[in-house]
Amino acid sequence: MKHVIFAVTLIACMNIHAQNVKVKSNGFVRVYNLQGKKIGKGKIHKVSETSLQLFRHGETMEFMVDDIGRIKTKRSGGNNVLVGAATGATAFAIVGIATADPRCLDLWL
Repeated sequence: MKHVIFAVTLIACMNIHAQNVKVKSNGFVRVYNLQGKKIGKGKIHKVSETSLQLFRHGETMEFMVDDIGRIKTKRSGGNNVLVGAATGATAFAIVGIATADPRCLDLWL
């Protein structure tokens, strides 16, 4: 049992990074101001402590952090919930099967 929990914890912690990691993905985002109005959209070009640069149609747009109210990705919130729920269900199913009583598994097979 200890080995299974250790293995799952080790696998889950492999993708932990420090806070100052460079953005490797140039994903598509929408930028909204503090009032909720869309002020820009495009692929992430550069991120710094004070600004966000987006690239779209050959042009680079820069937005100051103080002017940004919200940043949305291409995916909706429901998609993020679905991916998280599916990942958690799969992980708990694997742990449940690995720690199940072998006599109970005979009923399933």
